[in-house]
Order: sequence, then C-alpha cells, then structure tokens
Amino acid sequence: MTRLMIPALMLIVAASCNAPAPAPEAAATVTKTPYSIKPNYSSDFEPGKREQAQIVLDCWRYYDNNTIDSITQFISDSIEMTMPGMPTMKMQRDSAMAATKMGRGMFSSVKSEIDVVLPLQESNKKDDWVLIWGRETAKTKEGKESKRELHEVFGFDKNGKINRLEQFEIKQ
Repeated sequence: MTRLMIPALMLIVAASCNAPAPAPEAAATVTKTPYSIKPNYSSDFEPGKREQAQIVLDCWRYYDNNTIDSITQFISDSIEMTMPGMPTMKMQRDSAMAATKMGRGMFSSVKSEIDVVLPLQESNKKDDWVLIWGRETAKTKEGKESKRELHEVFGFDKNGKINRLEQFEIKQ
C-alpha cells in the first residue's frame, strides 16, 4: 500500500504545480493612483537640480560658520517658514534673516553633519524641492552642548531662490 502512496503523492504534487495560480484579490480593485491614499500635493517626483542641493548645503555651512549674511543671496523676497514648536510664518527676507541671526546668536559654536541631501522636482507642477537629513551639535555661550537630528524641506521659486523652509527635529 505504501508503494502506491508515493506515486499518488507525486501525481498530486505534479498536478498542483501545473494548476493556475489564484488571482490576487488586489487585481480586482485597480485604482488610477499608485497609492491607497492620494497625497494632497503630489506623489510624482523626479530628480531635481544639483545646484539647488548645493545652495542648501551652503546654507547649512554658513549657519555653522555664523556667517548668516551669506545666506541672504539664496532667499526669495518672502519666505514661508515652519520651525519646531512654532506656527508657520510668512516673512520678508530681512525679517527671516534677522530671526535666523537671533537664533544662531544663542550658540558659541555649531557643527553639522549631513546624512542625505536630495534635490527633487515635482513632475507636473515643476516645483523644485531639496530635502536634507543630518545632525547638529551646538554649544551655548555658557558651554552647554545640545544635539539634535534634523530634517529640512526647502522649496524654491521659479527664480531658484528659497521661498519655503520646514524644519523637523529630534532632540537627543
């Protein structure tokens, strides 16, 4: 009897290998968007402009070196800023630079490390963005050290100037 079971099992296995696979359930519910939730802004991005990524890196370097005035050349006439713990503010360039100087003035030194800088362009709207991830170590004038992980999103206007900055932080 066991001699008959082995060939019978082999036939069952062979038959099941040739059977068509059942259709996945997801195939029945095809949608026009590639994601199950439609993003408010877009999900269609392509590589952006490297020179804009360099602008963002220069801004980080100028902030570290406390040469904030050098950043002014990259900022649009007005900029919308969202910083941790603060409401979104639309400011004129001079006011934004004054606020940045005041914030940087709390520290005697700042050292940043960059993990990723990613220039992107939205495919349909042609809006330019640069995303950056890194960490910052800062010392107050009293010598107290603070560290934080940063993610920033920079938006650029049609003239290649920064018109939006969103900052996200994790304090260590």
